[in-house]
Amino acid sequence: MKALIIIACCLTLAFVLSAIERLRVFISRDKIKLDDPENLKDSLKEYRDMID
Repeated sequence: MKALIIIACCLTLAFVLSAIERLRVFISRDKIKLDDPENLKDSLKEYRDMID
């Protein structure tokens, strides 16, 4: 029974962290310009720097 509770807690935590990451990326989407294919490489470098 304890194992099921621990597994459920881990799955819930994974879902919450995934949702937080999606929100963070959605909010920072204005800063990252994905519309221009020529500048996509530079935008991805900026995103990598923002994560670090």
